[in-house]
Amino acid sequence: MNVEFPLRDGFFRPLDCSSEDAARWKALAQRLVEQSLAAERPFVATSYQHVDSRRWKLLKEKEQLRVYLPRGRRRVVPPSIDSDDGKNTHGVMAVGSIEGTLEDVVYGVHHTRTEDMRATTAFLSSDALDCAVLHEFERGTAADPFRSLAVKWRILKTPGGSLMKNRDGCVLEYMGIDVDSEGQRFAFHVVETFKHPICPPFHPRCSIRADAHTRVIYRELSPGRVGVFFMGDYSFGGLIPGIFARRTAAEIALSICKTVLCAEAKKLTTLALQRSPIFKNQLWTTTSASASASSRSVSSEASGMRTVSQLLPGTSTDKCSICLGEPSYLHTMSWCKICGKTVCSKCRSRKYLLTDDGKLRIAWYYDRSL
Repeated sequence: MNVEFPLRDGFFRPLDCSSEDAARWKALAQRLVEQSLAAERPFVATSYQHVDSRRWKLLKEKEQLRVYLPRGRRRVVPPSIDSDDGKNTHGVMAVGSIEGTLEDVVYGVHHTRTEDMRATTAFLSSDALDCAVLHEFERGTAADPFRSLAVKWRILKTPGGSLMKNRDGCVLEYMGIDVDSEGQRFAFHVVETFKHPICPPFHPRCSIRADAHTRVIYRELSPGRVGVFFMGDYSFGGLIPGIFARRTAAEIALSICKTVLCAEAKKLTTLALQRSPIFKNQLWTTTSASASASSRSVSSEASGMRTVSQLLPGTSTDKCSICLGEPSYLHTMSWCKICGKTVCSKCRSRKYLLTDDGKLRIAWYYDRSL
């Protein structure tokens, strides 16, 4: 069977799920969170800084996040009902911290619709080919907006180009913010392989089915700083060299470094759709807790407007709206593509937006006050 990606809408049939089945999957997801908290507990006292080098070997690091391989074993995550025998499993652990808040890290990976998931996944992984939300067991509320329990599917390009088949996977994904037994807030994100007839493996000529078991716990260490505890077991199937498998597992862990940037991109995209004269006629329906909406090229040429005064009548371009400085050879003037305010080269910065086709575009300069 020849399959082209991205898949057409409606490719996967709906999941026929009874209330008993839904309760069973919810109970499993909650049990995985509890197991993750138990595994995380020894690292909390040292703010995720101390790792026993007798048990763990440093594999890779990025910023303040470090990825380790287990010594003497392959598996990191406790076996679950859908775990394989572990012979082809590549496990990694990551600990450290990233800038942001609990809300940021969850918002960065949160999505309830396929359109939102495609934009988010493309931001977090350059290897993403396609993805879909297959079924929602639980969705957030106004009081608890980031809660989500859903079945999702993804396919990623495999390192090595045409020498190796792409890998896809169907998973149960659970995320949210909660309070532990000691009254401390934490965020969680767990992923568990989901085997069900609605998403059977593709023909091996098209893609090879992989198994994924991911557990992530976040805690606020200080204002604007979040501690990270990550465990992941991955069985990529087929014949894949160990070096590629370990690299892929490490990159999955390190993608956490992008989650806060993704949250910022979602916020800016939503703000652009709400406020920008460029995007005001391009609004489309977004979910309440996932704002990875569409955008187009944000250059003034693409908008068909050359100057700030043409875009916003009565707007002056003589002074920077932030520092009130005047144009000079060292400080040229531009304008924020969201609010339209004049801003000099000293006060502007380049930010990201998300697009409806899942591709990442770089926005022009934005007012830092946003």
